[in-house]
Amino acid sequence: MLLPVLWLNSLLFLGVDWKLHQRKWGTMTLTAIDQTESMEENRRMKKKGLEMGVAITAFVVLVLIGSEALHLGFLFVVTIAIIPFSFAWASFIKKRKTFAKLGYSMAKHNTTNLHGLFFLFLSAGFFVELMPYTSPFEYINTIIQQVYESNMYFLLFMVIGMFIFVLAFAGFHPLVTIALLIPFLDPFMHELTFGLSLTILSSAICTLMIGPFNVTPAVLGMYIHMNPYKVSMKNIGFAFLFMVWNISMAYGITLILR
Repeated sequence: MLLPVLWLNSLLFLGVDWKLHQRKWGTMTLTAIDQTESMEENRRMKKKGLEMGVAITAFVVLVLIGSEALHLGFLFVVTIAIIPFSFAWASFIKKRKTFAKLGYSMAKHNTTNLHGLFFLFLSAGFFVELMPYTSPFEYINTIIQQVYESNMYFLLFMVIGMFIFVLAFAGFHPLVTIALLIPFLDPFMHELTFGLSLTILSSAICTLMIGPFNVTPAVLGMYIHMNPYKVSMKNIGFAFLFMVWNISMAYGITLILR
């Protein structure tokens, strides 16, 4: 049920983004380059893009099948499958020696930095586990319960979306934020499954555009020599519109399903 809605909304906003940039940059002229070199580069990029698409699809299918067959969590299966799958894919594209060499080099030089990641995930897990036992949890839980019992589903979805949206600026990964939200949503998760799923997914996707600690704004900021927070602020309007549109869809479909 989620796939058609997410696919439709993604195509819609891709078109909107395309049109906005066409209006802004459509009058610019580009310097002509050698046609032969351009065609070869296009063919190479298409081949690499196709390879990446096939690899990602195969990995997702493998993880989904493994998760169902082994009755283990999705993220756990991703963790144990990523290295053997990467090695198998490197063998398939005849890059096994390169993968082994680079993998060994990366592991050797990055081992001394693992204590930072260990501290990060340990503290995040500690925070998520203890949150339900704190007094702020009771206040927030009371507010969410009252909103739910008043049948103000749109407001409920907006609160959840903004929770994910705002915490991204503080460096919270959407998975951590979702883990924090689960105890609040658990009492009515089975009643609003579709609406909550669409809200959480679309809000998490927004953090790819506006999370200054996320890979996309950070790498983009590095290439264009701009602070990631400035990149995030340039994207915030579009990301917020995307989230509100999906929340509106979640609210409308929830009313139909009920």
